[in-house]
Amino acid sequence: MLTVAVYVRWKPGSATTADRVPYSHRFMTLLKIWPVVVIFGLVMGGIAADWNWAKPGVRRCSPPRPRGGPPWGGLLPPGSTAS
Repeated sequence: MLTVAVYVRWKPGSATTADRVPYSHRFMTLLKIWPVVVIFGLVMGGIAADWNWAKPGVRRCSPPRPRGGPPWGGLLPPGSTAS
C-alpha cells in the first residue's frame, strides 16, 4: 500500500478517485463483511503468533494415509536418506 501511495503522489494521473462516502455508510458496509474480516484476522494473527496446532506426534490435523501405500508408511524406506 505504501508503494502505491508513493507512486500516486509521484504521478497523480495514474490512479482514479472515488466519490466521497460518509463514514456511516463505510461502517454499514464493514458490518456486512465482518465474518470475512474476522477470519482474515484469525488467519493472519495465527501466522504472526505461530499458532501451530500440529505439534510433533499429533496426527489429528493431517489426513489419514491412503490404503495401498508403501508398507513403511512414508516416502523413503527406514534407514535411507534423501540425496
